[in-house]
Amino acid sequence: MSEKKERVLLFLTDAATSVKPKQVAEGLGLGSRAVSAYLLALLKQGYVARASQGVFVVTEAGKEFAARIRKASEEAANLLREVPVERGFRFYAAIERPLGLVANSLAQFRDALQKVDLQSVSFHLQRGDFERWFSFIGDKVLAESVGRIKALQLQGEELRKKLVELVDDRIRELKAALR
Repeated sequence: MSEKKERVLLFLTDAATSVKPKQVAEGLGLGSRAVSAYLLALLKQGYVARASQGVFVVTEAGKEFAARIRKASEEAANLLREVPVERGFRFYAAIERPLGLVANSLAQFRDALQKVDLQSVSFHLQRGDFERWFSFIGDKVLAESVGRIKALQLQGEELRKKLVELVDDRIRELKAALR
């Protein structure tokens, strides 16, 4: 479902009563024709129903779908947050050789990954440290993706590039889920 159609559904879900397309358009700052098209699509999907001519309400299926959208948005916000310093990822060159570099969010992790020594990247990947930290902060999807990268046996800059790309794609995906 498109972001704008989701916004229309969420607007209708939040409305205390049935609404007209013009009210939705004004409330969301969208064009009336576009809102009418979104409402018709939502009607076909069973997420809204006509209360009367030109007046729409959310169905139970629509309320359930809106709840899933909101839950995904909350989860995305949680995964994009900064964790407390003590829960951050600490980069090491080897066992008992800390680099003094700590990442407290996915964005900080991506940025640190771009500049940390390649020996550190290989060290942590082989030990499964990246996967464990992603799981620890709640991102099982990213943890599994890193596990698949490990199987590719990439090395050096190619490995770094692939990891940075993976984390960057995940950040974009999570940001897109924010509503």
